[in-house]
Amino acid sequence: MEFNFNIKEKLFTEEEIYLFMEEALKECLKSLSEGEVPVGCVFVYIPNKKIILKGHNLTNITKNATTHAEMNCINYISDLLQNKQEKNLFIKKFDINEEDALDSKKLLNKCALFVSCEPCIMCAYALNLVSINLCMMLNIKRHKESIFRL
Repeated sequence: MEFNFNIKEKLFTEEEIYLFMEEALKECLKSLSEGEVPVGCVFVYIPNKKIILKGHNLTNITKNATTHAEMNCINYISDLLQNKQEKNLFIKKFDINEEDALDSKKLLNKCALFVSCEPCIMCAYALNLVSINLCMMLNIKRHKESIFRL
C-alpha cells in the first residue's frame, strides 16, 4: 500500500497510519461478523497518538439507521464527557489534557479519524459539526488511503 499526503504537516508516520488503519479494519470485521454493513473506525487523540474511541456499524442490531460507526463514537464521547466520574477516568486512562476534555467538540478537534471507507453524508456532516481535525480512509479501489480535512 502506498501513502500520498496532500497536507503540509505530517501528523503520523507511515507505521502509525498502518497501525491505526488496521484497528479500524478490525472494527470493520466485527461489524461484518455481526451481520452489519462492514464499516469500522478509530479516533486517535493527536497529542499523544492514542486510540481513544473505536466503533463499528450497529444499524441492523439496533434497528436504528443512525448507528453508524462514526456516529456511535461521537454519541459515546458526548455522553461520557457529561458524567464527571466517567470523564475523569477517561482523562486518566488515555492521558488527555483536561482542557481538551471540556466538551466533545473540543476533544474531537484534537483527534484524527481512521475509517474503513468514506463517511456517508450523515456522518460527514456530523464530523464537520464536531470539528474533527483529520479523516483518513482506506480506498480499496485505488489501493491507497485518502485524506481529507473537513
